[in-house]
Amino acid sequence: AENEADYLLAECVEKCITHNINDTAFQSLLENYNKNRNFLEFKKTVFKIHKFLKSVEDSTLWVSSVLENSFNVSENNKPLNFLNDYYVEKIKDAVEELKHLKVVALANDLEKVANNCVSLIEIGEKFIGKTFSQNFELVKLDYAFPTIYGKAKSEEEKDIRKNYSAIKKQLQEAVKDYSEACPYETQQELEIALKNNKEKITSLIDFVNFVDGEYSTVKKKINSLDFNDLEHYALKILANENILNEIKNRYKYIFVDEYQDTNSVQEKILSLISSGDNLFMVGDVKQSIYRFRGGDSQLMLDI
Repeated sequence: AENEADYLLAECVEKCITHNINDTAFQSLLENYNKNRNFLEFKKTVFKIHKFLKSVEDSTLWVSSVLENSFNVSENNKPLNFLNDYYVEKIKDAVEELKHLKVVALANDLEKVANNCVSLIEIGEKFIGKTFSQNFELVKLDYAFPTIYGKAKSEEEKDIRKNYSAIKKQLQEAVKDYSEACPYETQQELEIALKNNKEKITSLIDFVNFVDGEYSTVKKKINSLDFNDLEHYALKILANENILNEIKNRYKYIFVDEYQDTNSVQEKILSLISSGDNLFMVGDVKQSIYRFRGGDSQLMLDI
Protein backbone atom coordinates (compact mmCIF):
# COMPACT_ATOMS: atom_id res chain seq x y z
CA ALA A 1 0.00 0.00 0.00
CA GLU A 2 1.13 3.54 -0.69
CA ASN A 3 0.90 4.55 2.98
CA GLU A 4 3.18 1.67 3.90
CA ALA A 5 5.69 2.77 1.25
CA ASP A 6 5.58 6.34 2.59
CA TYR A 7 6.15 5.08 6.11
CA LEU A 8 9.11 2.99 4.95
CA LEU A 9 10.59 5.94 3.06
CA ALA A 10 10.17 8.20 6.10
CA GLU A 11 12.07 5.66 8.21
CA CYS A 12 14.89 5.64 5.66
CA VAL A 13 15.09 9.45 5.68
CA GLU A 14 15.35 9.38 9.49
CA LYS A 15 18.04 6.69 9.38
CA CYS A 16 20.10 8.55 6.76
CA ILE A 17 19.96 11.79 8.76
CA THR A 18 21.23 9.96 11.83
CA HIS A 19 23.99 8.33 9.74
CA ASN A 20 25.22 11.71 8.43
CA ILE A 21 24.51 13.93 11.41
CA ASN A 22 28.18 14.35 12.42
CA ASP A 23 29.37 15.12 8.90
CA THR A 24 30.37 18.78 8.56
CA ALA A 25 29.11 19.12 4.98
CA PHE A 26 25.77 17.59 5.93
CA GLN A 27 25.43 19.92 8.92
CA SER A 28 25.98 22.83 6.52
CA LEU A 29 23.20 21.50 4.30
CA LEU A 30 20.83 21.20 7.27
CA GLU A 31 21.42 24.81 8.26
CA ASN A 32 19.65 25.90 5.07
CA TYR A 33 16.41 24.26 6.20
CA ASN A 34 16.16 24.33 9.94
CA LYS A 35 17.13 26.02 13.17
CA ASN A 36 17.67 24.40 16.56
CA ARG A 37 17.99 20.96 14.94
CA ASN A 38 14.33 20.82 14.02
CA PHE A 39 14.56 18.61 10.95
CA LEU A 40 10.88 18.59 9.98
CA GLU A 41 11.15 20.96 7.00
CA PHE A 42 14.29 19.23 5.76
CA LYS A 43 12.56 15.83 5.93
CA LYS A 44 9.56 17.18 4.03
CA THR A 45 11.83 18.59 1.33
CA VAL A 46 13.75 15.33 0.91
CA PHE A 47 10.48 13.38 0.80
CA LYS A 48 8.99 15.63 -1.92
CA ILE A 49 12.12 15.60 -4.07
CA HIS A 50 12.36 11.82 -3.84
CA LYS A 51 8.71 11.45 -4.84
CA PHE A 52 9.14 13.81 -7.77
CA LEU A 53 12.32 12.22 -9.10
CA LYS A 54 10.65 8.81 -9.07
CA SER A 55 7.90 10.21 -11.30
CA VAL A 56 10.46 11.28 -13.94
CA GLU A 57 11.40 8.94 -16.76
CA ASP A 58 15.15 9.49 -16.31
CA SER A 59 15.86 11.29 -13.04
CA THR A 60 19.64 11.31 -13.54
CA LEU A 61 19.28 13.05 -16.90
CA TRP A 62 16.67 15.45 -15.50
CA VAL A 63 18.87 16.47 -12.54
CA SER A 64 21.89 16.86 -14.82
CA SER A 65 19.91 19.14 -17.14
CA VAL A 66 18.62 21.27 -14.25
CA LEU A 67 22.08 21.68 -12.71
CA GLU A 68 23.56 22.57 -16.07
CA ASN A 69 20.93 25.04 -17.22
CA SER A 70 19.31 26.57 -14.12
CA PHE A 71 22.26 28.00 -12.22
CA ASN A 72 23.83 30.40 -14.68
CA VAL A 73 22.70 33.50 -16.53
CA SER A 74 22.08 32.09 -19.99
CA GLU A 75 19.31 31.77 -22.54
CA ASN A 76 18.81 28.14 -21.42
CA ASN A 77 17.99 29.04 -17.84
CA LYS A 78 14.30 28.09 -17.61
CA PRO A 79 13.59 29.68 -14.18
CA LEU A 80 15.08 33.01 -15.29
CA ASN A 81 13.28 32.79 -18.64
CA PHE A 82 10.02 32.09 -16.81
CA LEU A 83 10.65 35.08 -14.52
CA ASN A 84 11.33 37.28 -17.54
CA ASP A 85 8.29 36.04 -19.49
CA TYR A 86 6.02 36.49 -16.47
CA TYR A 87 6.83 40.17 -15.93
CA VAL A 88 7.21 41.03 -19.61
CA GLU A 89 3.68 39.69 -20.15
CA LYS A 90 2.41 42.07 -17.45
CA ILE A 91 4.28 44.94 -19.09
CA LYS A 92 2.93 43.94 -22.51
CA ASP A 93 -0.64 43.97 -21.18
CA ALA A 94 -0.14 47.51 -19.90
CA VAL A 95 1.34 48.62 -23.23
CA GLU A 96 -1.64 47.24 -25.17
CA GLU A 97 -4.04 49.07 -22.87
CA LEU A 98 -2.05 52.28 -23.29
CA LYS A 99 -2.19 51.99 -27.08
CA HIS A 100 -5.96 51.69 -26.91
CA LEU A 101 -6.21 54.59 -24.46
CA LYS A 102 -4.06 56.78 -26.73
CA VAL A 103 -6.58 56.32 -29.54
CA VAL A 104 -9.44 57.20 -27.20
CA ALA A 105 -7.56 60.27 -25.93
CA LEU A 106 -6.88 61.55 -29.46
CA ALA A 107 -10.53 61.00 -30.40
CA ASN A 108 -11.42 63.30 -27.49
CA ASP A 109 -8.76 65.92 -28.38
CA LEU A 110 -6.77 65.10 -25.23
CA GLU A 111 -3.32 65.51 -26.76
CA LYS A 112 -1.53 65.71 -23.41
CA VAL A 113 -2.98 62.37 -22.29
CA ALA A 114 -2.12 60.82 -25.67
CA ASN A 115 1.47 62.08 -25.44
CA ASN A 116 1.82 60.68 -21.93
CA CYS A 117 0.52 57.34 -23.21
CA VAL A 118 3.24 57.40 -25.88
CA SER A 119 5.88 58.04 -23.19
CA LEU A 120 4.70 55.06 -21.16
CA ILE A 121 4.44 52.86 -24.25
CA GLU A 122 8.07 53.67 -25.06
CA ILE A 123 9.10 52.60 -21.54
CA GLY A 124 7.16 49.34 -21.77
CA GLU A 125 8.41 48.46 -25.25
CA LYS A 126 12.00 48.59 -24.00
CA PHE A 127 11.34 45.27 -22.24
CA ILE A 128 9.26 43.46 -24.85
CA GLY A 129 11.13 40.89 -26.93
CA LYS A 130 14.21 41.06 -24.71
CA THR A 131 16.02 38.25 -22.91
CA PHE A 132 16.43 38.08 -19.14
CA SER A 133 20.04 39.30 -19.41
CA GLN A 134 18.94 42.34 -21.40
CA ASN A 135 16.01 43.14 -19.13
CA PHE A 136 18.15 42.64 -16.02
CA GLU A 137 20.05 45.79 -16.98
CA LEU A 138 16.95 47.70 -18.10
CA VAL A 139 14.89 46.99 -15.00
CA LYS A 140 17.54 48.56 -12.76
CA LEU A 141 17.25 51.97 -14.51
CA ASP A 142 15.08 54.85 -13.32
CA TYR A 143 12.11 55.78 -15.47
CA ALA A 144 9.90 58.87 -15.51
CA PHE A 145 6.23 57.88 -15.48
CA PRO A 146 4.45 61.16 -16.38
CA THR A 147 1.50 62.36 -14.33
CA ILE A 148 -1.38 64.43 -15.71
CA TYR A 149 -1.96 67.64 -13.76
CA GLY A 150 -4.83 70.11 -13.85
CA LYS A 151 -8.58 69.70 -13.60
CA ALA A 152 -10.53 67.63 -16.10
CA LYS A 153 -12.93 69.70 -18.23
CA SER A 154 -15.54 66.97 -18.71
CA GLU A 155 -16.69 63.65 -17.31
CA GLU A 156 -15.23 61.86 -20.34
CA GLU A 157 -11.84 63.43 -19.74
CA LYS A 158 -12.08 62.54 -16.06
CA ASP A 159 -12.72 58.89 -16.93
CA ILE A 160 -9.86 58.83 -19.45
CA ARG A 161 -7.47 60.34 -16.90
CA LYS A 162 -8.61 57.79 -14.34
CA ASN A 163 -7.89 54.97 -16.78
CA TYR A 164 -4.52 56.49 -17.57
CA SER A 165 -3.55 56.61 -13.88
CA ALA A 166 -4.62 53.00 -13.36
CA ILE A 167 -2.65 51.70 -16.36
CA LYS A 168 0.39 53.79 -15.40
CA LYS A 169 0.29 52.22 -11.94
CA GLN A 170 -0.02 48.78 -13.54
CA LEU A 171 3.12 49.41 -15.63
CA GLN A 172 5.06 50.92 -12.72
CA GLU A 173 4.29 47.97 -10.48
CA ALA A 174 5.25 45.45 -13.16
CA VAL A 175 8.67 47.08 -13.60
CA LYS A 176 9.14 47.49 -9.85
CA ASP A 177 8.10 43.91 -9.08
CA TYR A 178 10.46 42.61 -11.77
CA SER A 179 13.33 44.52 -10.22
CA GLU A 180 12.51 43.29 -6.70
CA ALA A 181 12.19 39.70 -7.91
CA CYS A 182 15.88 39.80 -8.78
CA PRO A 183 17.48 41.73 -5.88
CA TYR A 184 21.02 41.91 -7.25
CA GLU A 185 22.71 45.04 -8.51
CA THR A 186 24.88 43.31 -11.10
CA GLN A 187 24.79 40.10 -13.12
CA GLN A 188 28.07 39.15 -11.47
CA GLU A 189 26.34 39.17 -8.05
CA LEU A 190 23.55 37.06 -9.52
CA GLU A 191 26.06 34.58 -10.99
CA ILE A 192 27.73 34.19 -7.57
CA ALA A 193 24.36 33.60 -5.88
CA LEU A 194 23.39 31.02 -8.50
CA LYS A 195 26.72 29.23 -8.09
CA ASN A 196 26.23 29.04 -4.30
CA ASN A 197 22.69 27.74 -4.76
CA LYS A 198 23.90 25.12 -7.24
CA GLU A 199 26.30 23.76 -4.61
CA LYS A 200 23.49 23.58 -2.06
CA ILE A 201 21.10 21.86 -4.48
CA THR A 202 23.81 19.40 -5.52
CA SER A 203 24.38 18.46 -1.87
CA LEU A 204 20.64 18.06 -1.35
CA ILE A 205 20.27 15.82 -4.41
CA ASP A 206 23.23 13.73 -3.25
CA PHE A 207 21.48 13.16 0.05
CA VAL A 208 18.20 12.27 -1.69
CA ASN A 209 20.11 9.70 -3.75
CA PHE A 210 21.67 8.35 -0.55
CA VAL A 211 18.17 7.96 0.91
CA ASP A 212 16.99 6.25 -2.26
CA GLY A 213 19.85 3.75 -1.99
CA GLU A 214 18.82 2.90 1.57
CA TYR A 215 15.17 2.73 0.54
CA SER A 216 15.98 0.30 -2.30
CA THR A 217 18.02 -1.90 0.05
CA VAL A 218 15.19 -2.10 2.56
CA LYS A 219 12.64 -2.94 -0.15
CA LYS A 220 14.83 -5.81 -1.39
CA LYS A 221 15.15 -7.20 2.12
CA ILE A 222 11.38 -7.42 2.51
CA ASN A 223 10.75 -8.42 -1.14
CA SER A 224 8.65 -5.34 -1.87
CA LEU A 225 8.08 -2.91 -4.72
CA ASP A 226 6.32 0.43 -4.56
CA PHE A 227 4.14 1.92 -7.31
CA ASN A 228 7.04 3.89 -8.84
CA ASP A 229 9.05 0.66 -9.10
CA LEU A 230 6.21 -0.93 -11.08
CA GLU A 231 6.18 2.03 -13.48
CA HIS A 232 9.93 1.98 -14.08
CA TYR A 233 10.07 -1.81 -14.43
CA ALA A 234 7.27 -1.54 -16.98
CA LEU A 235 9.46 0.84 -18.99
CA LYS A 236 12.36 -1.59 -18.83
CA ILE A 237 10.15 -4.45 -20.03
CA LEU A 238 8.84 -2.31 -22.91
CA ALA A 239 12.42 -1.66 -23.99
CA ASN A 240 12.29 -5.21 -25.38
CA GLU A 241 10.98 -4.72 -28.92
CA ASN A 242 9.32 -8.14 -29.13
CA ILE A 243 7.38 -7.58 -25.91
CA LEU A 244 6.49 -4.04 -26.94
CA ASN A 245 5.09 -5.17 -30.29
CA GLU A 246 3.07 -7.95 -28.67
CA ILE A 247 1.46 -5.51 -26.24
CA LYS A 248 0.86 -2.94 -28.98
CA ASN A 249 -0.98 -5.51 -31.07
CA ARG A 250 -3.06 -6.68 -28.12
CA TYR A 251 -5.04 -3.46 -27.65
CA LYS A 252 -7.22 -1.93 -30.34
CA TYR A 253 -7.95 1.17 -28.27
CA ILE A 254 -6.37 2.66 -25.15
CA PHE A 255 -8.50 4.81 -22.85
CA VAL A 256 -7.05 7.03 -20.12
CA ASP A 257 -9.15 8.73 -17.44
CA GLU A 258 -7.93 11.61 -15.21
CA TYR A 259 -5.22 12.33 -17.76
CA GLN A 260 -4.35 15.61 -16.04
CA ASP A 261 -2.69 13.61 -13.24
CA THR A 262 -0.40 11.59 -15.51
CA ASN A 263 3.33 11.79 -14.78
CA SER A 264 6.14 11.62 -17.33
CA VAL A 265 6.83 7.90 -16.72
CA GLN A 266 3.19 7.02 -17.34
CA GLU A 267 3.15 9.27 -20.41
CA LYS A 268 6.16 7.41 -21.79
CA ILE A 269 4.45 4.04 -21.23
CA LEU A 270 1.34 5.27 -23.03
CA SER A 271 3.34 6.63 -25.95
CA LEU A 272 5.14 3.30 -26.30
CA ILE A 273 2.12 0.99 -26.27
CA SER A 274 -0.14 3.15 -28.44
CA SER A 275 0.03 3.17 -32.22
CA GLY A 276 -0.43 6.92 -32.41
CA ASP A 277 -4.10 7.00 -33.41
CA ASN A 278 -5.74 4.70 -30.86
CA LEU A 279 -5.24 6.71 -27.68
CA PHE A 280 -8.23 8.45 -26.07
CA MET A 281 -7.65 10.63 -23.01
CA VAL A 282 -10.15 12.34 -20.70
CA GLY A 283 -9.12 14.94 -18.14
CA ASP A 284 -9.49 18.44 -16.75
CA VAL A 285 -6.38 20.41 -15.78
CA LYS A 286 -8.42 22.35 -13.22
CA GLN A 287 -8.98 19.09 -11.34
CA SER A 288 -5.29 18.16 -11.09
CA ILE A 289 -4.67 16.98 -7.51
CA TYR A 290 -1.65 14.70 -7.76
CA ARG A 291 1.25 17.10 -8.29
CA PHE A 292 2.69 15.84 -5.00
CA ARG A 293 3.08 12.45 -6.75
CA GLY A 294 4.54 13.89 -9.93
CA GLY A 295 1.29 14.45 -11.82
CA ASP A 296 2.02 16.96 -14.59
CA SER A 297 -1.05 18.68 -16.05
CA GLN A 298 1.22 20.40 -18.58
CA LEU A 299 1.40 17.07 -20.44
CA MET A 300 -2.29 17.50 -21.24
CA LEU A 301 -1.88 21.13 -22.24
CA ASP A 302 0.98 20.25 -24.61
CA ILE A 303 -1.12 17.85 -26.69
